[in-house]
Amino acid sequence: MFVDVKELKNPIAIENILTPYKKGRLSSDKKTRLPKEPITPQVCMEILKSTNYSRNIKDMLLCIKELPLSEQAQFKEVVLAAFTQREQPSDVLVEGKKLAHASGYDDELSAVLEKGNGKFLFSDAKVLYGYRNKYLDLSDEEMQNIESFECSGSEFQALNRKVLPRQMSFPVAERLYFFECDFQNVQALSFHPNAVVFMNSMLHLPELMDVSTCKRLVVKYPMLPEVENWTVADGGLGVDYRKFNMLSGELDFSDFGYVDLSECNLADVTKIRWRKGACVLMRGAKNLPSDIDFSNCAKVDLSECDLAEQTLLSFADGAEVILCGAMNLPPDIDFSNCAKVDLSECDLAEQTLLSFADGAEVTLYSMDYLPPNLDFSRCAKLHLSGVDFRNCAHLRFAEGAQVFFNDVSGLPKVLDVSSCGLVHITNSDFRYTDAVIFKNEQQGEKCDFGFRINESLKIFFADKMTEDDWNEIEALKQKQKKSLKQAWRNKIIRWGGRR
Repeated sequence: MFVDVKELKNPIAIENILTPYKKGRLSSDKKTRLPKEPITPQVCMEILKSTNYSRNIKDMLLCIKELPLSEQAQFKEVVLAAFTQREQPSDVLVEGKKLAHASGYDDELSAVLEKGNGKFLFSDAKVLYGYRNKYLDLSDEEMQNIESFECSGSEFQALNRKVLPRQMSFPVAERLYFFECDFQNVQALSFHPNAVVFMNSMLHLPELMDVSTCKRLVVKYPMLPEVENWTVADGGLGVDYRKFNMLSGELDFSDFGYVDLSECNLADVTKIRWRKGACVLMRGAKNLPSDIDFSNCAKVDLSECDLAEQTLLSFADGAEVILCGAMNLPPDIDFSNCAKVDLSECDLAEQTLLSFADGAEVTLYSMDYLPPNLDFSRCAKLHLSGVDFRNCAHLRFAEGAQVFFNDVSGLPKVLDVSSCGLVHITNSDFRYTDAVIFKNEQQGEKCDFGFRINESLKIFFADKMTEDDWNEIEALKQKQKKSLKQAWRNKIIRWGGRR
């Protein structure tokens, strides 16, 4: 019986679960311990679903061993599951064999161990090797004996490992990290088609290796000569130059589908060429070339960059653009062809008009100023958190759009979300809003207005509104237009600038 590790818990959390059965619970006065409780199969199965840490597994088996022999037989499935497609160190194996022998299922345990010999399957969500978290507590000698290793978790990390299995398979993991590992023993690797594999400071990389089954292989720049003969997917090779400050002249990255120049100083760089469809990360990069061109890149991350020297920024059709915390955006920056845009924590003081593409997904987080003519009317998905809308003349949403409001303020007197398909509202400020229009009652069920509301706030459902209701809404909208014009005249809020 195979029990998958689905919800990983750290060893201390498992120790807390085992304490009543190992030592007994503390009394109410916290001064003495109560008698130990008998462990149950249900508790054991929950532990197996949460860890494969050898000490926890051994302690669990010892708790079973302390029970009367007549009660140990009911733990047969637990004991077998502890070794089914799980490699355990010798001390844990000894305890398992003792329990199996005492209850008469030695042959079944032997069959489980024989079936799993030479193959290690670990379904943890994250597998960490080496000196940090030894969820896989295997010595180099034990690792040498593992012919093949299969990890069905969503993420994998191998850190500071001197020995790795000869064959490694990652049929599910989409992000994998190898850091300071020795690949001398490795003969074959296979990956999920969408996997992105990162390698840094590796030893004894083979001259030839087929990694074409993964979407992308990203290596630290000193390793490029070591992988030049590897077989990778078309455009699947990526290079990591993070924090490297000696780049100069013309840079040609046309062979790379992924380039990371985060925190680099590009003062001596005159021109950069990218591969069509490349993913480009430049978080916190300094002194970007004034004529840098991203018009053929599929993803661009310019978070925390100063764009004062960029007079024109253009992006590819369907590109994903991330500008979190970017400064001095060009006034005429155009996102009208971008599929995904993240402008969180940006300074938009110079943007008088901001519009997005049909079907775009837009994220705005922690924004205290938005342009008056902000246009969401074509966006398919909006994530709005910590945003102040007081300067916006109107808010219009696309038919069927998904809109998520969290901790927003300055909402208009009439917030009309009746055209949206899905609306979530949490912890937002409705003190200056007189009416909210939902499509129907079902749409309004996922909205929690909290305590910051106008006492006269009215909730309308478009499918039940009367002519008088619509007239009332129109009067509120006219009132809102007059108040905005007056605010602009009095410079409470400014057209095209900060308050």
